[in-house]
Amino acid sequence: MSLRSSLEHSTTTAPIEQQPDTLPGKMIRGLSTFLPVWKLSDEDYMALLMKKKGDVERRLKEIEVEEMRIFEGSAK
Repeated sequence: MSLRSSLEHSTTTAPIEQQPDTLPGKMIRGLSTFLPVWKLSDEDYMALLMKKKGDVERRLKEIEVEEMRIFEGSAK
């Protein structure tokens, strides 16, 4: 299998109704009846994770600055 065909295979998504009749497939179909469930491609999932990672890192920096401000205020 060439790299291109393996990438095309990994990024294709099946509709929720066509999920295989395995436990994860059954769970996805069941959840999709009342929750918005969708299957992401690998690239979309990585982009989502990187965005969340950036948000977490930004928040950790804010917390660090806040802790320093509190520490400096209590030291006086």
